[in-house]
Amino acid sequence: MKSLVKWSALAVAVVVACTVPELGDEPRECADGVEPPCLDGYVCVNDYCVKADAGTSDAGTPPLWLELLPAPASPKGGAEFRYTDPVEPEARHLDRPATVRIRSDLEGLDAGTLTVRVRGTDGRDEPYAQFHPCDAGLFCREVEVPLWSRPLAAFRGTFVVTASILDATGDAGTASLDIPVTRWKWSFDGDAGVIQTSPAIGAGGTVYFGTSGTANNIGKVFSLSPEGTVRWSRAVGQVTTGPAVGAFANGGERVYVGVDAIRVHGAYTKVLMALPGDGGTPSYGCPRDVGDSYATPLALTTTQMSTDTTALETVVTQVELPNASGKNAASLVSFRPDDPGANRCLSLPSTADSPPVFGGMVVHGTNVYATGEPGILGFRFASNAWQSISATRSSRDWEMSGLALSGNGAQVVSVGASFDAGQSALVSSLATDGATSTEFLPARSGPPIRDLVLGGTAGSEIVYFGHDVAGGALTAVRLADMTKLTDAPDASVIPNAPVLGASGMLYTASGPQARGAEVVAWKASSLERLWKSDSVAPVAGWQSSREVYSSPSPALDCARTDGGVARAEQLGTLYVPGNNGVLYAVIVDSRGLDTDAPWPRFQHDARNTGNTATPLTCP
Repeated sequence: MKSLVKWSALAVAVVVACTVPELGDEPRECADGVEPPCLDGYVCVNDYCVKADAGTSDAGTPPLWLELLPAPASPKGGAEFRYTDPVEPEARHLDRPATVRIRSDLEGLDAGTLTVRVRGTDGRDEPYAQFHPCDAGLFCREVEVPLWSRPLAAFRGTFVVTASILDATGDAGTASLDIPVTRWKWSFDGDAGVIQTSPAIGAGGTVYFGTSGTANNIGKVFSLSPEGTVRWSRAVGQVTTGPAVGAFANGGERVYVGVDAIRVHGAYTKVLMALPGDGGTPSYGCPRDVGDSYATPLALTTTQMSTDTTALETVVTQVELPNASGKNAASLVSFRPDDPGANRCLSLPSTADSPPVFGGMVVHGTNVYATGEPGILGFRFASNAWQSISATRSSRDWEMSGLALSGNGAQVVSVGASFDAGQSALVSSLATDGATSTEFLPARSGPPIRDLVLGGTAGSEIVYFGHDVAGGALTAVRLADMTKLTDAPDASVIPNAPVLGASGMLYTASGPQARGAEVVAWKASSLERLWKSDSVAPVAGWQSSREVYSSPSPALDCARTDGGVARAEQLGTLYVPGNNGVLYAVIVDSRGLDTDAPWPRFQHDARNTGNTATPLTCP
């Protein structure tokens, strides 16, 4: 009876032609005591140079080699981009495959018995059976491992690849290899000031964002590809609101921003801009005096005058106006860049003190709603002009900031704060017909709520929000009766809107706090914390003032091919705007936004249109 001698080896992870180029494509042969010896860090074992800490095979057998082949070259985005994880530079991106080579110089291996398994951070193995021949030894096969197919319950972690094979006599050999994996995709530093507003996603996954400028550099609008290169940038001045991305039509799209353009355009101070998505010459509209301020979020709709042959794309916002009473007022402003005549800029003059709070501007049908102090303001375009809708105005004299619309558009949902001694946070739901309203007071003397999102489905909405305070809770409330469902204590400072992603995920990005910034992934149904980052700067903190504007929220897109096509896997990229002027791209487990949610992110959709008619699918 034949005695089976089991042979095994730990993996030797050789990044060919990168880490140790002297080894070439074959294990370097050696002999103990014979020159030349192995390279530093390698030892001679059974006539082969192996890594000193990699382990060895049983005596008399050559090792079974597992090699992690080099990753594809990073995009050539320039020095402004960082593609490697700052904590684990050798880690592989979760959204990219890793190629592992299995080889040996042992004769008589039975290729039909080769198995390869990959273990994620959940401890479970997944088999892979698609092998490709290679020419790097008597036995050589390669397998492409889709790293995203295994769970990564952390920002970074280690996957284990194990290979096993039998020789002609039935003896078994195994080897294993560790692959460090990260959710870091890239970061971009445009060196053009703080990112005060939320990024937007355009066609093909193009990422648009604006900056404030510095003493030495003018604020810019940037257009980046999803793989991490600059498509174009334009110096525009301090970006105070937007971007919002218009509909893709006739081969292009517009990017709308509100800016303080005095450093760039001598004819304008505060102005709205429409920039072509290809970086062409922008259009300017609705210029204001130096004392005015565009800071309310932009919303996109269409308007049609009696003289128009078709409805025109229109961006709507509020401008803050100085007021002699000492309490600034607001005026509704709309910009129609395709109008060639006198109706290019339409406004509704303010009739009372109603300063904007810079939190929300949303559209449902022909109606527009805006946050203010006090309450919610309503407008409608009819008979060639904007008109106020008095029935939608709340009488509560609180500073309302975040704004969303229910799935059927029947309710305007807002969050806000009061700074009296008794109450300091509020969730309010006001029927758009003015008939009913409900409210939720999280706690007396509790921390303020700045923004919100709506999950669930139409008729069964759930309000999600955080608190703008260190150690604040992340909370879920049922909209129908304002009953608290659950909360997660100590969720960090959340001065902005969370993001509801596909596959039941929720993401938050913290403001400045003593324990460091956190991007956190949560299970939306239970608010269970799944993982958090440690390498992303905080978002700019909230201040409803004329100097610093509402805190920016992250944007979420599907994972993309290098050509910008949305991938089918349950993968996405979360774009986080840092208060250091850096935009961070983080790999997440959601294929874009939760398309069933009524209002899954700031301004509703990836384009930041604030319009319930805009699809929630990846642009």
